[in-house]
Amino acid sequence: VMKVFYLYCISLVAAFPFSDSYLEDQRGHSLISILSRCSWKVYWHTGAVLSFLSGFLVICLPLLVSQLLSFVLFPVSGGVMEGYSIGAWYDTSHYEIGYLFPSLRINHPYLNNLMFIFYSSLFAALNAVLSYLFSLLGVNKKLLVLGLPTLLWLLYDTVIVFIYPGLSFSYYLYPNDSLIKRPWFFVVLPIAMIMINLILCLIVKL
Repeated sequence: VMKVFYLYCISLVAAFPFSDSYLEDQRGHSLISILSRCSWKVYWHTGAVLSFLSGFLVICLPLLVSQLLSFVLFPVSGGVMEGYSIGAWYDTSHYEIGYLFPSLRINHPYLNNLMFIFYSSLFAALNAVLSYLFSLLGVNKKLLVLGLPTLLWLLYDTVIVFIYPGLSFSYYLYPNDSLIKRPWFFVVLPIAMIMINLILCLIVKL
């Protein structure tokens, strides 16, 4: 249950700290006062940056603490994925098939976990910015602003699993094994999200 929550609600959790700030400023009648002291460009640029940073930190920090505790309490096996024994680490054929970066996973498991922690945090942060941009583009319901990226990803995964399962985003946020992961998609996913955010930024600017 926790894994499903982590994979599918990561963008929702990341959006909570700041992505609805524009709506709150409107409803609190403070937007006019703020814009009297700065330009609209400075206002929404600052909001986007804060949405990104808060979305990144709210996911990254708990995962880093979890990894640190794992390292301190279980220094030998703390970097191993649950469900696998220590002996499974050295089954190189399994790793070459099932993991995106088998050599890194075998030789530097904690570094591999850190890479996925920062990757997942980046994914969350970009979704938090997406939520913020939706509010600027006229989505005026708080729950919809916070949850729309999550709903879009759920829709995407529901459809893509029948077309090309290897492009399901949930496989790439967690360092588990899978026979259908595609290394190129690991790189393309955040780039595509950045491009979408940039396009929406251009629309907001207009």
